[in-house]
Amino acid sequence: ASKEIASVEFQVDKLTKQVSAIEIEMQCGRKVGEIQVKNLIESSMNQLIKLDSIAASGELKSQRRMLVKRVQECIESLD
Repeated sequence: ASKEIASVEFQVDKLTKQVSAIEIEMQCGRKVGEIQVKNLIESSMNQLIKLDSIAASGELKSQRRMLVKRVQECIESLD
């Protein structure tokens, strides 16, 4: 479970950076491609599915929960 969570965390870090970049572009008044946003949302949802399939307890469960919240925040900011 630890390796799976670490793998998802790496992907979530990448997604978070991409979402932040899009937010900055939008704040600057630039247009952001709808396909790009949809792809990020889809990637985020895939990470949620991966996290949901990981059986964890203790510290790993807390880490998984934290990652779920981060992914949900990414999705919310893209909607």
